[in-house]
Amino acid sequence: MRYQKLEYIQVVTVKGREYFYYRREGKRFSLPHPNHPNFMSQYGRAAGNFDTEPVPDISTFEFAVQQYLISARFKDLAESSKKKYRSLLDRLREVFGDEQMSDITTPHVIRWQDRYLDTPATWNLMAAVLSNVFAEARRRGMCEHDPLKDVRALKVGEYATWPEYVIEHVYEAAPEEI
Repeated sequence: MRYQKLEYIQVVTVKGREYFYYRREGKRFSLPHPNHPNFMSQYGRAAGNFDTEPVPDISTFEFAVQQYLISARFKDLAESSKKKYRSLLDRLREVFGDEQMSDITTPHVIRWQDRYLDTPATWNLMAAVLSNVFAEARRRGMCEHDPLKDVRALKVGEYATWPEYVIEHVYEAAPEEI
């Protein structure tokens, strides 16, 4: 279980029921069960009473983004893609930043998607980036759900192919390097 790997966790069993505490320097703070979605935030608050540096809440979207940015999945992207993804991640942080990963649900994502109905290509790219963050979070055991599983990409307008005479003109006018 994950709570056994954390420092200062005390498990007390009374009449067959387990109680969890953050115990340090003679002080004890009650914690929810480790499977509870708020366990890590409560653990972080308890640790914050002692540490000068705050313990990051590893169950938030912000922490998931940080983990994505150091992942091989992100590092393998082309530099231009990394730049674009970082820009989109900044937008995603504004929306989901300190939210618990477990609180970001499909209806939540769909309500946010509705803001981008006029710019479907932007939404589709943002959804892809958000999906990558959740995939990395699942891989690292930070969450088990995928709020984008039932969210469809928005339909992007169709583009007409260039007529033959335009293509010929481009070939004639373009520099040889192209």
